[in-house]
Amino acid sequence: MIFTQDSTQKILSGAKKQTRRLVKEDDKVVIGPNYISIVNCKSDFSVLNVKPRWVIGRDYAVQTGRGKQGLWYCPICKRIIRKILTDDDTDYFYECDCIFCNCLSKTWKPLRIKLTGIRKERLLNISDDDAVLKEGFGSKAELIIYFYNSAKIKYETLYREDDFEELKELKPEIIQGVIAKKNPELWVLDFEVKK
Repeated sequence: MIFTQDSTQKILSGAKKQTRRLVKEDDKVVIGPNYISIVNCKSDFSVLNVKPRWVIGRDYAVQTGRGKQGLWYCPICKRIIRKILTDDDTDYFYECDCIFCNCLSKTWKPLRIKLTGIRKERLLNISDDDAVLKEGFGSKAELIIYFYNSAKIKYETLYREDDFEELKELKPEIIQGVIAKKNPELWVLDFEVKK
């Protein structure tokens, strides 16, 4: 699952236990005898033949980009391990900033998260507790502006220029005036770091 560099540090520190992803047009919830999953397919008939996007109880590698390797971390100092090429670019080694980890212990682990819950929610309906305690942001407004930027939704065009300051404060009259396109439906994925 792809996260920003900043988000990976929040995951390791325990500040991030939730992530939000846009609901795609053909997303469907599949409930089986021992699982709940989200799949993306156009037909109800092919739903069982499609690889699920997410499954509750399954674990996923944390990556910083599509097609990139999963990250490794040091469970002692809670830092991401860096992959460093040798001077002649023929080989690489891994390094952690922690002297203890590098000298005495090689207890590095792959950074994987296990999904513990999936639900739908509109962006502007996020609770303050979810924004701060589970997403790791300083405020609900900070998360909303971050999401608009990362999803490439131009919030400058959603509101008059004068309203932008009010958006930061999330005044109720602005929230009520937002149309569904500007208040996208999201999958809320709860997770924990796999031990």
